[in-house]
Amino acid sequence: MANINKDIYGEFFQIFSKTINATLVNSLDEDTCDDIQVVFNDFEEVKNPDDAKDGNVVYSMDFVIGQKQARVVVLVQEELISCISDIQTGGNGKRAYKGSLSEIETNSVSRILTGVFNDVEIAFQNSFDKNLVFGTTFSTFLKEAQDYSDCLYGSSLDLLASADVQLSKDLKFKVKLLFNGTFLQTLMEELGYSDSSTTRRKERYKIDLDCLSEVSINVTAELGRAQVPVKYALELTGGSIVELDTLNNADVKVFANGLEFAYAQVVAVEDSYALKITKIISQEERMRCL
Repeated sequence: MANINKDIYGEFFQIFSKTINATLVNSLDEDTCDDIQVVFNDFEEVKNPDDAKDGNVVYSMDFVIGQKQARVVVLVQEELISCISDIQTGGNGKRAYKGSLSEIETNSVSRILTGVFNDVEIAFQNSFDKNLVFGTTFSTFLKEAQDYSDCLYGSSLDLLASADVQLSKDLKFKVKLLFNGTFLQTLMEELGYSDSSTTRRKERYKIDLDCLSEVSINVTAELGRAQVPVKYALELTGGSIVELDTLNNADVKVFANGLEFAYAQVVAVEDSYALKITKIISQEERMRCL
């Protein structure tokens, strides 16, 4: 596999992270999954795709871009599948994983993946003005199945992209995608994304940031939110307590000009409150927020 700039990977997998995130938000209970985040942060070459399975459930699907056909494999932790199934059946996602999965549990994630692939098609068209079409069905391989051991044997999938998937502060997992690296590199070059174009974009962002460096922006923090009936709101008086959805000691959201760009802890500095930043998105993403 040719060596590809990881920034180019990011351009492609950002679509997947956004669509997975949005699909999970729409599919799972917002009270249980109150901090959903999906971030692809690691890309590596693998010589044997079978080594990447590591007991994960394997979802395999073909897709077409223009006249070219390729395959994507999604590797999902069994614990994540069990967690999602538990949440979708009214649980809190913390039911103990029993070491194997039922058909109902695997189907729960299959439906979510179908939604993800459908949304990726739309997002890809909007981002690159090029059609990407996934197959209507995909193959599922569990570690107990006879065909699991060699389900990726002879495959040309050699690019492994790993994502951190967080549903809440206590529910964190991993999801991995396998692609053919040479195919993906060729695709991105056809779309105008190459090492040189990535360098030019970085230089442009730096120039833009230099021009804006003295411009003032509004930075605000959101401690939390609450939904209450109108009747309750009308009955509020001095001393009333309204419980927010933010847990004690949890990070608060920080906004720049009304757009979320970081997380922080509220701290005291002498007689004033301040924000201690705990997590922040990339500089390029912050540029888009401005």
